Amino acid sequence: MRPAVAAPPVVVATPTTLASFGRRFVATVIDNVLVAFLVVVALPLFVHDFQNRTTIGLKAFYAAVLAGNQDAFTPDFDHLMTIILYTGMALTLAYGAVCLGLWSRTLGQRMLSIAVSPLDKPADKVGWSRGVSRSLAWTLLSQGGSFFPLVNVFSISMILWHPKRQSLPDLLARTQVVCRD
Repeated sequence: MRPAVAAPPVVVATPTTLASFGRRFVATVIDNVLVAFLVVVALPLFVHDFQNRTTIGLKAFYAAVLAGNQDAFTPDFDHLMTIILYTGMALTLAYGAVCLGLWSRTLGQRMLSIAVSPLDKPADKVGWSRGVSRSLAWTLLSQGGSFFPLVNVFSISMILWHPKRQSLPDLLARTQVVCRD
């Protein structure tokens, strides 16, 4: 009598549901609000008299605009705006890299049951290298300066027409955004 030979495991392809534009958009709004909150909380801890200086700068800006002045920013307010910009970029990059590296999704994505996955393995986590590269591309496109908003609009529109609903950061990191519980 021959011993029973175990049959090789059967590989069943599981269908991957790509995240819709709407879910991705709402998740991005939630994440941006969260990062903005972190910026507002962090800056007063590190910048002397941040809230008072910002209020004075905003009042001076508003008065200058009403008076028709072209050079509306005071030097101090311009400096504060630069600090806010770079802090926002740094926190966006750190938030995205850590969340994607650890969980393959940000808090906004988690709330909407979507996640970032490798293009070739939709059930896997993205890992640190893809998470950092995707977050870096996203940060540069969304907050990188005067030329990048045009590229960012194109990148976001790609979600509507690309076969895998990938944006430029997804293409660069070889990721996709899928529905996941």
